[in-house]
Amino acid sequence: MLFPTDAKTKIAEAFYDKMVEVLAKTETTDSEGGVVKSGTTTKSTFTGNVRFTALGEVQVELGLVERIDIAITCDPATEVIVDDLLQYAGNKYVATEVLPFDSHLLIVGRKWQSN
Repeated sequence: MLFPTDAKTKIAEAFYDKMVEVLAKTETTDSEGGVVKSGTTTKSTFTGNVRFTALGEVQVELGLVERIDIAITCDPATEVIVDDLLQYAGNKYVATEVLPFDSHLLIVGRKWQSN
C-alpha cells in the first residue's frame, strides 16, 4: 500500500521547515596539475527535516559503516543523488546515501572538505 498523498502533505507542512541547497560542483586544475573541487553556485533548493543527533542509530539501522554528519528527510520527489554537494546553515555536506521510502526520501552525508 502506498502512503496517502494527503498524509505526505501533512508531514511536509509539519516537519520540512529547513531550506537545503544543492550546489553545482566544479572541478578545476591548479598550476601543478592537481584537481581542485569546489561548489559555490546554488543549482536548486528543497525543504526538509535536518538532524545532527542520534546519527549512530541511523547508521546502525541502515547498516552503514561510514560515519555520517547529517541526516535529512524530505519529499520523495526531491532530486538529489549520491555525491551531490549540499549546503545547510553555512556548512557543506556530500550526500553519501539517498534512500527512497513511501513517505519520504532519506539523505545522509558527511561534511565536505574543500581544499
